[in-house]
Amino acid sequence: MLVTGCGRPQATPRTAVAPPAVAGTCAAGPLPASEGPSRQAFFHEVLFSRKSARTHLYDDYTEGSYHASKLDLARGLPAEGERCGVRLRGLLLFGPAGPLWSFHVLAFLDEGDQVRVNSLLMPHARITGKGTVLVARDTAEALVRHVSTSSLVRAGLPTWPATATDEIENDFSYDLLLVRYTEGAPQYWHASLPMLAADEAQANQVEQLVAPVNRLLAQSTRTYEPRPSPGGSAHSSSQHPGDRRDGVPVARGDRDPEEPVERAQVGDDLHVAPVHAEDEPVVARDNPHQPPPSGG
Repeated sequence: MLVTGCGRPQATPRTAVAPPAVAGTCAAGPLPASEGPSRQAFFHEVLFSRKSARTHLYDDYTEGSYHASKLDLARGLPAEGERCGVRLRGLLLFGPAGPLWSFHVLAFLDEGDQVRVNSLLMPHARITGKGTVLVARDTAEALVRHVSTSSLVRAGLPTWPATATDEIENDFSYDLLLVRYTEGAPQYWHASLPMLAADEAQANQVEQLVAPVNRLLAQSTRTYEPRPSPGGSAHSSSQHPGDRRDGVPVARGDRDPEEPVERAQVGDDLHVAPVHAEDEPVVARDNPHQPPPSGG
């Protein structure tokens, strides 16, 4: 999705496709520093772990910037990777979560006989963290199997009624997309996670689903985090809840109303956040009237 100034994100035009590869640009690595934020440049933020000259420029106000969209990333990223000589093996997307529409993006890339996992965190159209870790192929495959076989996850893409044509509302109606890229057609799995857990068992299901992802993120080397502001403090989760630590929060519905809010404090992790009744629940979708996906 593209940003066209402040306000509601706009769906990426179908004509917004990447131009042919040009020698000296994508063929040699990321886009040159002279390029501003764009859909194509965001794909490079995912494919290449190092920060770029535009990483800090993504926001909700810069013309040409980008709002993460699960299906747009899943469908557009492989072609851009091919242009850049990068083999994309898989993609795991969580979000949008919380009041800042936070996205976690994990891209699995071939690197010799191993797999490089690049991670990116994007709340409210800002990139607030990037990381990378090199893992064995078996480790990457085990994570895909763990997610795809969870009882919370359905095979295939989500489906919507014929009248549900708003791409943004459709994207907000589910919380997880997993893609495995093969020589044939991609394999998809999706999930609508119970952001407001009805009981301890339901919250534990989500915790078990994201636990291996958290462990992988904990092993990652951070390659980008926002610079300190002129006042001397970085844009941290204390200023922008959800920027770095709120990935897939779940409000447990069985806590004593007098108990305080508790949050997992593992940097960049997806986590379960129990809340008491007086707090506004941190949920994945701001609009409760958006249509849920069906089938899958």
